[in-house]
Amino acid sequence: MTLVPPMIPTQDCAGRHRRSCSQGGFTLIELLVVIAIIALMTALTMQSFQSYTRSFSLTTASAYLRDGLELARQTAVSKNSTVEVRFYQLPASSSSTLSGYCAFQAFLKGNLTPPTYTAITAIIYFPRSIVLSTDSTKTSFLTLSGQPAAGSSPPSSATPISLPTCGTNYNYLYFCYTPSGGTNLSPTGSWFATLVPENAPTSTSNGGLPTDFATVQVDPVMGNARVYHP
Repeated sequence: MTLVPPMIPTQDCAGRHRRSCSQGGFTLIELLVVIAIIALMTALTMQSFQSYTRSFSLTTASAYLRDGLELARQTAVSKNSTVEVRFYQLPASSSSTLSGYCAFQAFLKGNLTPPTYTAITAIIYFPRSIVLSTDSTKTSFLTLSGQPAAGSSPPSSATPISLPTCGTNYNYLYFCYTPSGGTNLSPTGSWFATLVPENAPTSTSNGGLPTDFATVQVDPVMGNARVYHP
Protein backbone atom coordinates (compact mmCIF):
# COMPACT_ATOMS: atom_id res chain seq x y z
CA MET A 1 0.00 0.00 0.00
CA THR A 2 1.40 3.35 -1.06
CA LEU A 3 1.28 6.18 1.55
CA VAL A 4 0.30 9.57 0.22
CA PRO A 5 1.86 12.50 2.15
CA PRO A 6 -0.61 15.03 3.49
CA MET A 7 -1.16 18.17 1.48
CA ILE A 8 0.72 21.20 2.88
CA PRO A 9 -0.94 24.49 2.04
CA THR A 10 1.30 26.72 0.05
CA GLN A 11 1.64 30.41 0.76
CA ASP A 12 3.04 33.32 -1.06
CA CYS A 13 6.71 33.93 -0.08
CA ALA A 14 6.39 37.69 -0.44
CA GLY A 15 3.33 37.74 1.79
CA ARG A 16 5.09 35.58 4.38
CA HIS A 17 8.08 37.96 4.30
CA ARG A 18 5.86 40.97 4.81
CA ARG A 19 4.13 39.41 7.81
CA SER A 20 7.48 38.47 9.33
CA CYS A 21 8.78 42.03 9.00
CA SER A 22 5.61 43.56 10.45
CA GLN A 23 5.76 41.27 13.47
CA GLY A 24 9.49 41.58 14.22
CA GLY A 25 10.26 45.30 13.68
CA PHE A 26 9.00 48.88 14.01
CA THR A 27 7.58 51.14 11.39
CA LEU A 28 9.08 54.61 10.88
CA ILE A 29 6.13 56.25 12.66
CA GLU A 30 6.55 53.96 15.67
CA LEU A 31 10.26 54.79 15.87
CA LEU A 32 9.53 58.52 15.73
CA VAL A 33 6.97 58.20 18.53
CA VAL A 34 9.46 56.30 20.72
CA ILE A 35 12.17 58.90 20.07
CA ALA A 36 9.76 61.74 20.93
CA ILE A 37 8.81 60.04 24.22
CA ILE A 38 12.46 59.51 25.15
CA ALA A 39 13.26 63.17 24.35
CA LEU A 40 10.34 64.38 26.48
CA MET A 41 11.32 62.17 29.42
CA THR A 42 14.93 63.37 29.16
CA ALA A 43 13.85 67.02 29.15
CA LEU A 44 11.62 66.52 32.19
CA THR A 45 14.38 64.66 34.02
CA MET A 46 16.94 67.40 33.29
CA GLN A 47 14.53 70.11 34.42
CA SER A 48 13.87 68.24 37.66
CA PHE A 49 17.60 67.69 38.21
CA GLN A 50 18.40 71.37 37.63
CA SER A 51 15.65 72.41 40.04
CA TYR A 52 17.02 70.02 42.67
CA THR A 53 20.57 71.33 42.12
CA ARG A 54 19.46 74.96 42.57
CA SER A 55 17.53 74.10 45.71
CA PHE A 56 20.50 72.18 47.16
CA SER A 57 22.88 75.06 46.36
CA LEU A 58 20.58 77.56 48.07
CA THR A 59 20.26 75.32 51.12
CA THR A 60 24.05 75.01 51.27
CA ALA A 61 24.63 78.76 50.82
CA SER A 62 22.11 79.72 53.51
CA ALA A 63 23.66 77.19 55.91
CA TYR A 64 27.13 78.61 55.22
CA LEU A 65 25.90 82.12 55.94
CA ARG A 66 23.92 81.25 59.05
CA ASP A 67 26.79 79.24 60.53
CA GLY A 68 29.34 81.92 59.61
CA LEU A 69 27.26 84.61 61.30
CA GLU A 70 26.84 82.47 64.40
CA LEU A 71 30.61 81.92 64.56
CA ALA A 72 31.19 85.68 64.26
CA ARG A 73 28.70 86.32 67.05
CA GLN A 74 30.23 83.72 69.36
CA THR A 75 33.72 85.07 68.68
CA ALA A 76 32.64 88.61 69.55
CA VAL A 77 31.28 87.36 72.89
CA SER A 78 34.19 85.05 73.74
CA LYS A 79 36.86 87.61 72.76
CA ASN A 80 34.94 90.53 74.28
CA SER A 81 35.60 92.42 71.08
CA THR A 82 33.98 93.63 67.89
CA VAL A 83 33.73 91.28 64.92
CA GLU A 84 33.08 92.70 61.48
CA VAL A 85 31.28 90.63 58.85
CA ARG A 86 31.94 91.60 55.24
CA PHE A 87 29.96 90.59 52.17
CA TYR A 88 32.15 90.66 49.07
CA GLN A 89 31.21 91.76 45.58
CA LEU A 90 33.92 90.11 43.53
CA PRO A 91 34.93 90.39 39.87
CA ALA A 92 33.87 87.81 37.32
CA SER A 93 36.53 85.15 36.78
CA SER A 94 37.24 86.22 33.20
CA SER A 95 37.24 90.00 33.62
CA SER A 96 37.77 92.83 36.07
CA THR A 97 34.07 93.71 36.02
CA LEU A 98 32.48 93.24 39.42
CA SER A 99 29.76 90.63 39.57
CA GLY A 100 27.36 89.79 42.41
CA TYR A 101 27.92 89.52 46.15
CA CYS A 102 29.02 85.91 46.31
CA ALA A 103 31.22 85.51 49.42
CA PHE A 104 31.69 86.70 52.99
CA GLN A 105 34.32 86.79 55.72
CA ALA A 106 34.57 87.71 59.41
CA PHE A 107 37.29 89.81 61.04
CA LEU A 108 38.24 90.51 64.63
CA LYS A 109 38.47 94.28 64.89
CA GLY A 110 41.36 95.63 66.97
CA ASN A 111 41.16 98.65 69.25
CA LEU A 112 44.03 100.56 67.68
CA THR A 113 43.68 103.74 65.63
CA PRO A 114 43.30 103.06 62.77
CA PRO A 115 41.82 99.70 63.70
CA THR A 116 43.46 96.46 62.66
CA TYR A 117 41.51 93.53 61.24
CA THR A 118 42.42 89.91 61.83
CA ALA A 119 40.54 87.31 59.79
CA ILE A 120 38.85 84.68 61.93
CA THR A 121 37.59 82.77 58.88
CA ALA A 122 38.82 82.23 55.37
CA ILE A 123 36.71 83.71 52.61
CA ILE A 124 33.55 81.64 52.43
CA TYR A 125 32.18 81.46 48.90
CA PHE A 126 28.59 80.63 48.14
CA PRO A 127 28.08 77.68 45.79
CA ARG A 128 28.58 78.52 42.14
CA SER A 129 25.98 80.87 40.63
CA ILE A 130 24.43 81.73 44.03
CA VAL A 131 24.56 85.45 44.93
CA LEU A 132 22.82 87.98 47.14
CA SER A 133 19.82 89.62 45.54
CA THR A 134 20.72 93.13 44.34
CA ASP A 135 17.23 94.38 45.24
CA SER A 136 17.54 96.30 48.52
CA THR A 137 13.99 95.28 49.46
CA LYS A 138 15.20 91.67 49.36
CA THR A 139 18.70 92.27 50.80
CA SER A 140 18.41 95.09 53.31
CA PHE A 141 22.17 94.99 54.00
CA LEU A 142 22.54 96.83 50.69
CA THR A 143 21.22 99.95 52.44
CA LEU A 144 24.03 100.06 55.01
CA SER A 145 25.79 103.39 55.14
CA GLY A 146 29.36 103.43 53.90
CA GLN A 147 28.83 100.78 51.26
CA PRO A 148 31.16 101.60 48.35
CA ALA A 149 29.60 102.67 45.10
CA ALA A 150 30.07 100.27 42.19
CA GLY A 151 33.69 100.35 41.01
CA SER A 152 35.01 102.34 43.95
CA SER A 153 37.49 101.36 46.65
CA PRO A 154 36.54 100.19 50.13
CA PRO A 155 35.54 103.00 52.55
CA SER A 156 38.41 105.19 53.69
CA SER A 157 37.62 104.28 57.30
CA ALA A 158 38.29 100.59 56.60
CA THR A 159 41.54 98.84 55.85
CA PRO A 160 41.76 97.52 52.27
CA ILE A 161 42.78 93.87 52.40
CA SER A 162 44.16 92.08 49.38
CA LEU A 163 42.07 89.05 48.50
CA PRO A 164 43.18 85.97 46.56
CA THR A 165 42.86 86.28 42.76
CA CYS A 166 41.46 89.83 42.78
CA GLY A 167 43.68 91.89 45.10
CA THR A 168 41.74 94.98 46.16
CA ASN A 169 39.47 94.95 43.10
CA TYR A 170 36.28 94.33 45.03
CA ASN A 171 33.51 96.04 46.95
CA TYR A 172 32.01 95.00 50.22
CA LEU A 173 29.28 95.89 52.66
CA TYR A 174 29.54 95.11 56.35
CA PHE A 175 28.07 95.18 59.81
CA CYS A 176 29.51 94.37 63.23
CA TYR A 177 28.79 92.06 66.12
CA THR A 178 29.43 93.62 69.53
CA PRO A 179 30.85 91.97 72.68
CA SER A 180 27.30 91.58 73.98
CA GLY A 181 26.40 89.33 71.06
CA GLY A 182 24.19 91.95 69.48
CA THR A 183 24.95 94.02 66.40
CA ASN A 184 25.50 97.64 65.43
CA LEU A 185 22.52 97.46 63.08
CA SER A 186 19.58 99.76 63.74
CA PRO A 187 17.28 97.99 66.21
CA THR A 188 14.23 99.40 64.48
CA GLY A 189 15.21 97.98 61.08
CA SER A 190 14.67 94.59 59.50
CA TRP A 191 17.97 93.07 58.40
CA PHE A 192 18.26 90.20 55.99
CA ALA A 193 20.08 88.87 52.95
CA THR A 194 18.29 86.95 50.21
CA LEU A 195 20.24 84.37 48.24
CA VAL A 196 19.17 83.71 44.66
CA PRO A 197 20.49 81.86 41.60
CA GLU A 198 22.40 84.39 39.52
CA ASN A 199 20.49 85.63 36.44
CA ALA A 200 17.46 83.52 37.34
CA PRO A 201 14.14 84.86 35.96
CA THR A 202 11.94 86.52 38.55
CA SER A 203 8.20 86.27 38.99
CA THR A 204 5.79 89.07 39.88
CA SER A 205 3.61 86.51 41.63
CA ASN A 206 6.58 85.68 43.84
CA GLY A 207 7.27 89.26 44.87
CA GLY A 208 9.92 89.85 42.21
CA LEU A 209 12.02 86.87 43.34
CA PRO A 210 12.94 83.69 41.47
CA THR A 211 10.82 80.65 42.20
CA ASP A 212 13.56 79.34 44.49
CA PHE A 213 15.41 81.51 47.01
CA ALA A 214 16.61 81.53 50.61
CA THR A 215 16.63 84.42 53.08
CA VAL A 216 18.87 84.75 56.13
CA GLN A 217 17.55 87.21 58.71
CA VAL A 218 19.61 88.72 61.52
CA ASP A 219 18.07 89.94 64.78
CA PRO A 220 19.78 93.34 65.28
CA VAL A 221 19.47 93.21 69.08
CA MET A 222 20.19 89.57 69.92
CA GLY A 223 22.36 88.87 66.87
CA ASN A 224 20.74 85.52 66.11
CA ALA A 225 20.44 84.43 62.47
CA ARG A 226 17.66 82.29 61.04
CA VAL A 227 16.94 80.91 57.58
CA TYR A 228 13.76 81.00 55.53
CA HIS A 229 13.80 78.69 52.49
CA PRO A 230 10.35 78.06 50.99
